[in-house]
Amino acid sequence: MDNLQLEDLGLQDIAEKQSMFREYLDTLPQKFLGLGIRALIMVILLVISYWLIRALRKIIRKALQKSKVENGSITFIDSCVKIILYTCVILSLIGYFGIDAASVVAILGSIGLTIGLAFQGSLSNFAGGVLILICKPFVTGDYILEKNTNAEGTVTEITLFYTKIRTQDNRMISIPNSVLSNSTIIDASALLERRVDLFVPVSYEAEIKRAREVILKVLDQESVLKHDRQVFVEELANSNVVLGIQFYVQTTDYLPMKRLVLEQIKTEFDRTGITIPFEQIDVHMV
Repeated sequence: MDNLQLEDLGLQDIAEKQSMFREYLDTLPQKFLGLGIRALIMVILLVISYWLIRALRKIIRKALQKSKVENGSITFIDSCVKIILYTCVILSLIGYFGIDAASVVAILGSIGLTIGLAFQGSLSNFAGGVLILICKPFVTGDYILEKNTNAEGTVTEITLFYTKIRTQDNRMISIPNSVLSNSTIIDASALLERRVDLFVPVSYEAEIKRAREVILKVLDQESVLKHDRQVFVEELANSNVVLGIQFYVQTTDYLPMKRLVLEQIKTEFDRTGITIPFEQIDVHMV
């Protein structure tokens, strides 16, 4: 009798499990339909959020441009706003699917701490970017020289982690912000005027006074600034007398005027008979 009861109980348990499995199969299409609808709603919300965030970023950029905020700062702020807004959208969608946002934030915090320890250099670059935008050792459009790597060029963009500069031969260099924030930066564009220093050798037979007059005449003919012009003897070398020339130009005209003045000095020296000697070595035979 006990064996029959046990068999009846086993059959009853199997029947209950089969009934539960049938109910699960019956509700499965409805669950998939509900999940599909939620996924469709999520996609729609993502698309709407994308366009809203894009429009909001445009409004913020225009407001910053009207406030005459520096372009590098605008790019940096725009990147931060983009990350913050998309993070808020993702957390909101997670809450919509019934997942506890606080738990997700705690998990993301733990993951963020792990990632932060793994990517300390990237965080240093981010902090360096913030320092550059706050202290402004340079701005977009400036011509800078970074002393550690001797990289130089025009700053085109200041991003979250890197600053991009364009060299004179039209190459793009990306320098980590942490490097720029912790090294010596020479900003050639910070001031409106820049001094040009030239050194021109003339022969010992040339008259220094005459050479000075020729150089000053060249400076008078070119578009250089009128103040603080100097022509002086810099060095008495083995084979020549080195004349130092100093004059000021507009910063934007530095390189073109330097090249032009050198060319004009050579032309005038040739016309007036002032020679630029080759390096000579006297050999005495004993």
